[in-house]
Amino acid sequence: MGAFRVDLRRAQGLLAEPAERRLVGELNDGFQRFMNVDVIAYRELRNGREEAVRRLFLGPEIRNFEAIAATSEQLARYEERRATATERAFDDARDGARKRLIAVALGAALVIVLLLVTAWDVARLALEGARNREPVR
Repeated sequence: MGAFRVDLRRAQGLLAEPAERRLVGELNDGFQRFMNVDVIAYRELRNGREEAVRRLFLGPEIRNFEAIAATSEQLARYEERRATATERAFDDARDGARKRLIAVALGAALVIVLLLVTAWDVARLALEGARNREPVR
C-alpha cells in the first residue's frame, strides 16, 4: 500500500491535464474508500466478528478495488493515447523537416547547375571574344 501511495502522490504532482487530474482524483477517492473499509474490517476482526469481515471483504472492498482498477485502466489508456499522439506528431514533424531538407537540396542543386551553365557560357564567350581580338596571321 505504501508504494501505491507514493505513486499516487507522484501522479498528483506530475499529471497536469484536466482529464488526468480527474482520473487521479478518482483514484485517490477510491483508495481512501478502500482504506476506510480496511479500517472497519480490522476493527471487526479484532472484535471477533469474522462474518462482518467476510461481508466487508466480499462486498464493499471488492467494489472499491474494482473501481480503482477500472480508473487505473482508464488513466493508462489515456496516457497511451497521448503518447501515441505525441509520437505521431514527432513523426510528422520529422517527415516535414525531411521534405523541406530535400526541397532545399534540390533547389541548391538547381542553382549549382545554373551557375555551372552560366560559368560555361561566360567562359565560352570570353574565349570567343579573345579569338576575335587576336590579329589574323
